[in-house]
Amino acid sequence: DELMGKNAHLLFHNKNPQQKQHEKQHWCKILEKNHQNKHYTYHYTNFVNKNGHTFPVEIMCTPIIKHGTPWGVTSLFRDVTRRIEKENELKATQEKLRKANAVLEQLVKIDGLTKIANRLEFDNTLERLLKIAYRHKSPLGMLMIDIDHFKKYNDTYGHPQGDSCLQRIAAIIADSCLRPGDFVARYGGEEFAVLMPDTDDIDAKYVAQRVCDSAYKEQIPHITSEYTVVTLSVGSCSLQPDEHTTPQEIINCADRRLYAAKNSGRNRVCSQDENCNS
Repeated sequence: DELMGKNAHLLFHNKNPQQKQHEKQHWCKILEKNHQNKHYTYHYTNFVNKNGHTFPVEIMCTPIIKHGTPWGVTSLFRDVTRRIEKENELKATQEKLRKANAVLEQLVKIDGLTKIANRLEFDNTLERLLKIAYRHKSPLGMLMIDIDHFKKYNDTYGHPQGDSCLQRIAAIIADSCLRPGDFVARYGGEEFAVLMPDTDDIDAKYVAQRVCDSAYKEQIPHITSEYTVVTLSVGSCSLQPDEHTTPQEIINCADRRLYAAKNSGRNRVCSQDENCNS
């Protein structure tokens, strides 16, 4: 009784008090398709119930043709509120999973103790930066850093204190590498590595010395070291890669100079294969 004789278009469409009735009908796709003798399917639009509440509907309309002319339309309006709620719940769950996966992806790249990049991320980044350096014809600098007498430190102060030392040194190295492109990683154990795009030998040595001096100035006690504080040995290297340069080449260069620094008395930087006495 409430519906009989009423204009269905005006009953169900979202009511806009600023819009005149003939304008509402003019923009109605159902009527437009019906006048064109075409079927109409729509996902989704909003209708209004008699209490003024808006709800989503799925629409399927079929024109009724008599003697070749439009006579009316058969319309199915399906309330899809629950479907949309379920879709929104699914989207929310998918977004949570996406964020969780992003966090897991980051965790895979980070060393759990020092909170800097881990060895796997170092290997991937080195390979990528070598390709960029070759493409741009620019040098790539690398530092290999080792905490002097770290085994003695652990034996003297215990592993929990050793972990704290690693964390402090990681922070010192990261703070000493000032450019946004510099990449700091825990290479393994008490060894750290730094990659510096577009950095020649002179600039790489400058950063290396800053790292070494910063660690000494921190004055972390180490009574079994000849310096009585925690110190670092640093090997510095810069290569201009060509198409044949491998990641291992720059690693070997920095590692070779690291051990030259250690063999020359520790607490120092070596930036060449000989004369590492300073």
